[in-house]
Amino acid sequence: LHSHLANDGQLKIEAPYVEQKEATKSIENQK
Repeated sequence: LHSHLANDGQLKIEAPYVEQKEATKSIENQK
């Protein structure tokens, strides 16, 4: 989980692995 402060001061969360996990879950559900 990568988090960092954006220029506007809001906390931004970058979690590309979450999208991958959701995609994998969808594929598993199709089996």
